[in-house]
Formats: sequence, structure tokens, C-alpha cells
Amino acid sequence: MSTNSAQATLISGYARIDASNLVGLSVASARNMYRQGASIPASARATLNGGEAADGDILEEGDILVFDEPTGTKG
Repeated sequence: MSTNSAQATLISGYARIDASNLVGLSVASARNMYRQGASIPASARATLNGGEAADGDILEEGDILVFDEPTGTKG
């Protein structure tokens, strides 16, 4: 029996999803697929493995995609 253990992780607030169906999705597709389930705000920015993510970036095995609200800057 063959199993696909390749996973990526999506984090939004307190939600953390480790799933194989994230692998191969674009950032935009992952956002749309998990918008309600992970409570991703429409204004959330995306980071992929700690760097800025574009909507067209494709998730690969081991990637960590984080959606968070931008915070104010200290002046």
C-alpha cells in the first residue's frame, strides 16, 4: 500500500493544517481553499518559508505557508 507522506503546512492565527493536498497548490489556491476553515482574513499577507509569497508561488513538500495580518510599524 502506497501512501503520500509529502506534506506542506498552512498556518493562520491558531489554525495549523499539515496536509498532503497542499503540495502542488498555488498560494492563491490554498488561500481560497482554506479561507473559511483556517479563518484567513481577506487582508492577510502570505509568507512562504519566512519570505514574502506571491499568489502564483507553488507549495512544495515541507513548505510552511503563513497567513497573517500586517502589523503597524513603530515610528
